[in-house]
Amino acid sequence: MTVHMTGTDDMDVFEQAADWFDRSSALDSAGLAEFQAWLDADSSHAEAYAVVRQTMSDPALLDAALQGEFAAQAAPIVRPGLWGRIQSGLADWVSATWVAPAAVAALCVAIAVPVALQRGEDVGPVVAPRIEASLYSTRQGERASHELADATRMDLGAQTRLEVAYSDAARDIRLLDGRALFDVTSDPARRFTVEANGVRATALGTIFSVDRLAADVVEVRVSEGVVRVDDRAGRAHMALAGEWVRVDPILGLQRGRLGGQQDLTDWRWLDADNLALRHILSRLADYTDRPVRVADPALLDQPLSGRYPLNEPEETLRFVASILDVDLVETDEGWELQ
Repeated sequence: MTVHMTGTDDMDVFEQAADWFDRSSALDSAGLAEFQAWLDADSSHAEAYAVVRQTMSDPALLDAALQGEFAAQAAPIVRPGLWGRIQSGLADWVSATWVAPAAVAALCVAIAVPVALQRGEDVGPVVAPRIEASLYSTRQGERASHELADATRMDLGAQTRLEVAYSDAARDIRLLDGRALFDVTSDPARRFTVEANGVRATALGTIFSVDRLAADVVEVRVSEGVVRVDDRAGRAHMALAGEWVRVDPILGLQRGRLGGQQDLTDWRWLDADNLALRHILSRLADYTDRPVRVADPALLDQPLSGRYPLNEPEETLRFVASILDVDLVETDEGWELQ
């Protein structure tokens, strides 16, 4: 595909892309529909969004773009609001282990070409990297399966939102909410990475799940193969088949073995390994609209282990109540642990 840059208009597109990126984690269903319409309106929108997303998510790439003569030439041309937002993002994002060459090329197109046009230089046609960007989501109690362009299978749990950005150099997934299972088609030339709030799980060909248990707690479970998990500090942790790794800012890194009965593809069950009650209730809320109150807030941090049937919320709650030695009381609206 050939893209002809026109200077100011293209920078407006990149500003729009940056705005969408800033808002992406807080979009409701109407916002997601509006975002998808913006992506579909013009191929340059998806390309611009992929460039901003890759740059903001990769401080190594961002740092390279912000240094030296390249940055000095580009900064006066890029609108201050966008440039400032890119600069401020450096402190908030964890450096990725691999920097895709296609992403570097895309960034150069995004900034260097408008600079050349500002000077009146003839840059000729610019070939942008081929990028497929899509949004996927499920509602409460809903599950969904999708086959991606490379035949990778992706299963979404209830109330899950994620975005997929495929390019010729990489396969990037951004998990915004919920849980997803990936059966990844092997492609050594293109890494497969799932990012969830700064935590990255990278594989070439494997079966694994990523669960955003809370805004800042991420769990990775591996059924087959090997997955590399990079925490927010850039430390790498290897998770082998039959293992799980949990990144928690308060409890730190936790890891363990999957139980013999655990099946990552069976969405009826939540397999908990020393998982705080608050996370169990949060996942249960994905499958029922009846609220659960806890009389003693201290119980919310109580770690629990076991298999909990998500499709039978009352059974799960009775199991929890028996472990915690509390009463489960049914109310007009839902249940209360007291």
